[in-house]
Amino acid sequence: MADTTVSIPIDRRSGNIILAPIAATTKILQGTIVCRNASGYAVPGSDTANLVTLGLAAEEVDNSGGAAGDLSVRIERGETYKLLNDPTNPVTIASIMTGGAAVIKDNQTVCVAAGATNDIPVGRPVQVDADGVWIEIP
Repeated sequence: MADTTVSIPIDRRSGNIILAPIAATTKILQGTIVCRNASGYAVPGSDTANLVTLGLAAEEVDNSGGAAGDLSVRIERGETYKLLNDPTNPVTIASIMTGGAAVIKDNQTVCVAAGATNDIPVGRPVQVDADGVWIEIP
């Protein structure tokens, strides 16, 4: 390739933002947990087998009428985020001290492994507040 003779734009992504194609007929809400399903598409976080946590949706994207991959969602990760703590099986200081991971209860709530069926890890809990739990999402 020859040297350019005109200015060119810089394509860049922050290391904390990723872009993931969304599953068919799926709506992802801003601020909620996003996972990758077994087919490789972004879906709302849930206690469903074979999901892998990606992070939190940086935006709302509605692919309800689309095929898999028609739209993509920006996802934040690599920081510490406050999520809702399940009142029935909450993440506690004791569970943090024993190294217990927080797992997904639903698209906005985490719990200890005893409160979920599939134990999809969302990240490492670091602090519990009255209104939620701080989770380090890698």
